[in-house]
Amino acid sequence: MSSHRDEVFEEKAPLSLKIARIGIFSSLYVVFTLIPVSKFIGGPGFITLNIICPAMFSLLFPFKEALFIALIGGFLAGFTPTEAMFGLLWIFLPVTGVIIGSLVKATFEGKKVFTFVPLIFFGIIAYFYLRIHIAFPYWIVPHLVAGLLVVLVIFMNVNKWGEIKRFVVAFNATMGEQAAMLMIAVYIMNLPTEVFMIAFPLMAIWERLILGTIVATMITKVVERRLEFKRHN
Repeated sequence: MSSHRDEVFEEKAPLSLKIARIGIFSSLYVVFTLIPVSKFIGGPGFITLNIICPAMFSLLFPFKEALFIALIGGFLAGFTPTEAMFGLLWIFLPVTGVIIGSLVKATFEGKKVFTFVPLIFFGIIAYFYLRIHIAFPYWIVPHLVAGLLVVLVIFMNVNKWGEIKRFVVAFNATMGEQAAMLMIAVYIMNLPTEVFMIAFPLMAIWERLILGTIVATMITKVVERRLEFKRHN
């Protein structure tokens, strides 16, 4: 995937360094939660800059470390004004995103047993969404595309697709987060189908493709290069 990540964010880093990174990046998640980037259509909340975090954490950190960051940051974010409508349920969003993103990263790093896991997960999410909102099936299309991209990259077996693989990891992470939000919106908030129709372009293009995938991938590369530069100077 990336030599920078392997060198800077090692699996065998000292425990003290891991704890420091968990504290710093979980705090950063909370700070990003206070920066709105889009209105949550259907409720008194916001989509915030923390939307970039599941992809960043999945790409930057070993799974356990990324999961701890998501757990702590997600828990604290549930108490912020921007995510108050979700409350403690918010924790499921970054955690789900990190789990799916990390599974895809592991798949690309050789653990091909996980190849179909994201697609199966998104298929289950699609089933439960369509049970209620069959009138607007398009909402779930980006999720299924994310899972299919993993299968496509693996079966085409193109080792030189480093940047494409990073993109696919990020896209799956952000769609994993969206899947958790979707289930809350459908089964707890009971949002009507019309809300999904109105919000779909905003969700698919601005929130998940541009912010959650492209911007998140770009920022991750900057962080990797910056820390790698500091390490050698």
